[in-house]
Amino acid sequence: MSAADMQRRASSRHPNLVRTLFVATEPRPQRTDLPPAVERFLSAALDALEEQFTPEAETPSGHALLVCRPDGYAVRELDGPPPPVGAVVTLDDARYVVLRHAPSPFPDDTRRCAILEPA
Repeated sequence: MSAADMQRRASSRHPNLVRTLFVATEPRPQRTDLPPAVERFLSAALDALEEQFTPEAETPSGHALLVCRPDGYAVRELDGPPPPVGAVVTLDDARYVVLRHAPSPFPDDTRRCAILEPA
Protein backbone atom coordinates (compact mmCIF):
# COMPACT_ATOMS: atom_id res chain seq x y z
CA MET A 1 0.00 0.00 0.00
CA SER A 2 1.42 3.36 -0.94
CA ALA A 3 0.87 6.69 0.70
CA ALA A 4 -1.28 7.76 -2.24
CA ASP A 5 -3.66 4.87 -1.55
CA MET A 6 -4.22 5.93 2.03
CA GLN A 7 -6.99 8.40 2.65
CA ARG A 8 -7.31 10.54 5.69
CA ARG A 9 -10.33 9.71 7.77
CA ALA A 10 -12.84 12.41 8.38
CA SER A 11 -12.05 13.98 11.69
CA SER A 12 -14.66 13.77 14.35
CA ARG A 13 -15.28 16.33 17.03
CA HIS A 14 -13.27 16.08 20.20
CA PRO A 15 -15.37 17.85 22.83
CA ASN A 16 -12.70 17.77 25.55
CA LEU A 17 -10.12 19.29 23.23
CA VAL A 18 -12.55 21.99 22.06
CA ARG A 19 -13.49 22.79 25.66
CA THR A 20 -9.82 22.97 26.69
CA LEU A 21 -8.77 25.21 23.84
CA PHE A 22 -11.74 27.45 23.17
CA VAL A 23 -14.06 27.65 26.18
CA ALA A 24 -13.19 30.18 28.84
CA THR A 25 -13.26 28.92 32.39
CA GLU A 26 -13.97 30.89 35.51
CA PRO A 27 -11.22 31.28 38.09
CA ARG A 28 -11.43 29.12 41.18
CA PRO A 29 -12.96 30.95 44.13
CA GLN A 30 -10.61 31.85 46.97
CA ARG A 31 -11.24 30.20 50.33
CA THR A 32 -12.28 32.81 52.83
CA ASP A 33 -13.76 30.50 55.44
CA LEU A 34 -10.48 29.93 57.34
CA PRO A 35 -10.15 31.54 60.76
CA PRO A 36 -7.48 34.31 60.95
CA ALA A 37 -5.33 32.25 63.36
CA VAL A 38 -5.20 29.37 60.86
CA GLU A 39 -4.38 31.79 58.02
CA ARG A 40 -1.46 33.22 60.05
CA PHE A 41 -0.21 29.73 60.93
CA LEU A 42 -0.33 28.53 57.32
CA SER A 43 1.36 31.68 56.08
CA ALA A 44 4.19 31.29 58.62
CA ALA A 45 4.56 27.59 57.77
CA LEU A 46 4.80 28.34 54.04
CA ASP A 47 7.38 31.07 54.67
CA ALA A 48 9.48 28.65 56.75
CA LEU A 49 9.29 26.01 54.02
CA GLU A 50 10.35 28.50 51.36
CA GLU A 51 13.36 29.53 53.45
CA GLN A 52 14.28 25.90 54.09
CA PHE A 53 14.15 24.83 50.45
CA THR A 54 15.53 27.96 48.80
CA PRO A 55 18.89 26.96 47.35
CA GLU A 56 21.70 29.12 48.58
CA ALA A 57 24.30 30.29 46.12
CA GLU A 58 27.21 28.04 46.92
CA THR A 59 30.53 29.38 45.79
CA PRO A 60 32.95 26.59 45.09
CA SER A 61 36.11 26.80 47.16
CA GLY A 62 39.25 25.94 45.29
CA HIS A 63 39.83 24.34 41.93
CA ALA A 64 41.22 21.20 40.36
CA LEU A 65 44.21 20.81 38.05
CA LEU A 66 44.38 18.12 35.38
CA VAL A 67 48.09 17.67 34.68
CA CYS A 68 48.96 15.99 31.38
CA ARG A 69 52.36 14.29 31.67
CA PRO A 70 54.23 11.94 29.33
CA ASP A 71 53.79 9.15 31.88
CA GLY A 72 50.06 9.74 32.42
CA TYR A 73 47.57 12.14 33.94
CA ALA A 74 47.36 13.52 37.46
CA VAL A 75 44.63 15.47 39.22
CA ARG A 76 45.43 17.96 41.96
CA GLU A 77 43.01 19.86 44.17
CA LEU A 78 44.07 23.36 45.27
CA ASP A 79 42.52 26.29 47.09
CA GLY A 80 41.70 29.58 45.43
CA PRO A 81 40.66 30.38 41.88
CA PRO A 82 42.18 28.49 38.95
CA PRO A 83 45.15 30.08 37.19
CA PRO A 84 44.29 32.03 34.03
CA VAL A 85 44.59 30.47 30.59
CA GLY A 86 48.13 30.84 29.26
CA ALA A 87 49.70 31.14 32.71
CA VAL A 88 52.81 29.13 33.55
CA VAL A 89 52.45 26.95 36.66
CA THR A 90 55.24 25.15 38.52
CA LEU A 91 54.35 21.78 40.07
CA ASP A 92 56.93 19.34 41.48
CA ASP A 93 59.80 21.33 39.91
CA ALA A 94 58.21 21.08 36.46
CA ARG A 95 56.65 23.91 34.45
CA TYR A 96 53.20 23.62 32.88
CA VAL A 97 51.05 25.92 30.75
CA VAL A 98 47.31 26.32 31.38
CA LEU A 99 45.56 25.29 28.14
CA ARG A 100 41.95 25.88 29.13
CA HIS A 101 39.36 25.68 31.90
CA ALA A 102 36.81 22.89 32.08
CA PRO A 103 34.30 21.48 34.59
CA SER A 104 35.77 19.41 37.39
CA PRO A 105 36.34 15.72 36.57
CA PHE A 106 34.75 14.70 39.87
CA PRO A 107 31.00 13.89 40.00
CA ASP A 108 28.75 16.58 41.53
CA ASP A 109 31.71 18.97 41.85
CA THR A 110 30.96 22.57 40.86
CA ARG A 111 34.57 23.71 40.86
CA ARG A 112 36.49 24.61 37.71
CA CYS A 113 39.44 22.56 36.48
CA ALA A 114 42.52 23.97 34.77
CA ILE A 115 43.98 21.70 32.09
CA LEU A 116 47.79 21.81 32.11
CA GLU A 117 50.42 20.52 29.68
CA PRO A 118 54.24 20.65 29.97
CA ALA A 119 55.75 24.00 28.98
